[in-house]
Amino acid sequence: MRQEVVIAGYTEPRKTRKFFGSLLLGVYEGDNLVYVGHTGSGFTTKTLEQIYNKLQPLEVSKSPFAKTPKTNMPATWVKPELVCEIKFTEWTSDQIARHAIFMGLREDKKASDVHIEKATKMASQKKAAPPAKSPAAKKNAAAKKHSGEGKKASSLLVNPELAEDQDVVVGKQELTISNPQKVYWPKEGFRKGDMINYYHQIAPYMLPYLLDRPHSLNRHPNGITAANFFQKDMKGKVPGWIETFEEFSESTGKTVEYLVCKNEATLLYMANLGCIEINPWHARTKDYLKPDWCLIDLDPDKSNTFDEVVVVANSVHAILESIGATSCVKTSGSTGIHIYIPLGANYGFEESKTLAEKVVQLVNAELPDLTSMERTPAKRKGKIYLDFLQNKETQTAAAPYSLRPKPGVPVSTPLDWSEVKKGLTPTTWNATNILERVKAEGDLFAPVLKKGINLEKVMKKLQLLL
Repeated sequence: MRQEVVIAGYTEPRKTRKFFGSLLLGVYEGDNLVYVGHTGSGFTTKTLEQIYNKLQPLEVSKSPFAKTPKTNMPATWVKPELVCEIKFTEWTSDQIARHAIFMGLREDKKASDVHIEKATKMASQKKAAPPAKSPAAKKNAAAKKHSGEGKKASSLLVNPELAEDQDVVVGKQELTISNPQKVYWPKEGFRKGDMINYYHQIAPYMLPYLLDRPHSLNRHPNGITAANFFQKDMKGKVPGWIETFEEFSESTGKTVEYLVCKNEATLLYMANLGCIEINPWHARTKDYLKPDWCLIDLDPDKSNTFDEVVVVANSVHAILESIGATSCVKTSGSTGIHIYIPLGANYGFEESKTLAEKVVQLVNAELPDLTSMERTPAKRKGKIYLDFLQNKETQTAAAPYSLRPKPGVPVSTPLDWSEVKKGLTPTTWNATNILERVKAEGDLFAPVLKKGINLEKVMKKLQLLL
């Protein structure tokens, strides 16, 4: 879809990006300029500079919008005179252009003439054919249908005893699982095929935390003792049935196409690439600037015991309970503990980060000899790092029920808070026993995706403790 929009401001750039981060866009409804979203994609360094220079003489102190939108970075407002064209995937229910990409200025258009192009919208919705391939969510309309060949989904999807590649059918998608006999955890003898079977079996519990989220891939194609590599940009590297999501990377100055998990087939596709751990964004593509949860990551130093991590986790929990904030806890599957606070995709990343920061400030004040907010490892030796900085767009964490590339085949395991006590270890729950636990206990992490906290009320209570 395409739409002419009025440029009413811009946000500060982040990291290495120059001139501005995103343009703030609107259309007129009567005499009111209404916010319809922002775009930070589709620019070259040259166009960033050109547009920035055109906006400088137009700067004003107040927002020209009828209702000032919240922005993730400080905004500069301008007179609503410049018009540009964007392309985007769809209108959201609250009239925001999803995945907007800058297509160019429209100097032939008057700002006052810019309104929602309803006819275009309706026409695109009436098309019987599948939507055209969009940069933000690419899906091949002719996705490969299974022919009845290959192995039907069962408790064991592949036979890890066999060295040859195996064709399987997951949903309506056919996949080829390569090298199922390859050993990924040498000490435990846990093979790639065993890992594929694990993700197949845990998928009903795990998928709610993966669906519609972009993912960063951490690939271990030869197991945990060999080299790994990270992969974010999947442009031109995935089959047509895999969806991707575009996001401008300010660190590289390029647009990155992240893989989006849509179903079990996508999960197993990632696993077949050697993704031992699964790392989703905190937000879904629908509201990619509004995380579903706030994360507090307890990251111990090598000299810390896991019992000490447990002490800190319980301190976090006590503070959250005192301010009326629901929380869920899980082992990271590595050396730490993850604490999630449900937000219901109602708030931005800055608000999420502020909440986490204020909570860990209180924890640090309570346990100064055991914890640190210092980012540099050398400056926090012997202390557990209270990491609140992962609450940012594009940041990831190991998903609930994700395997980790560590000895013991550990799983990032959701816990009841009563289980967070002395004696808990990172490998208490692993690939050999987690399925029985989940079948018996159910998904203890489910509250994370339910109604989020009332952040305003929680922050008021939190301020009284600071």
